[in-house]
Amino acid sequence: MALPKELTYTDAMHRLQEITSALDAGNVQIDDLDALLLESRELIRFCEEKLRSIDQKIEGLDNH
Repeated sequence: MALPKELTYTDAMHRLQEITSALDAGNVQIDDLDALLLESRELIRFCEEKLRSIDQKIEGLDNH
């Protein structure tokens, strides 16, 4: 599954919260679980990369 190019960190976190809530509530069919886990993995990777990028920019500001 490819994430939308215009995806923001806030949108990704919101979607992760939706998935988590659905899992917690037991509203996920077993047939949909694999796709949701894959989507979650991609969203988490996106968020980690975004945070790493921001952290590097902040470190760059500190070095000036």
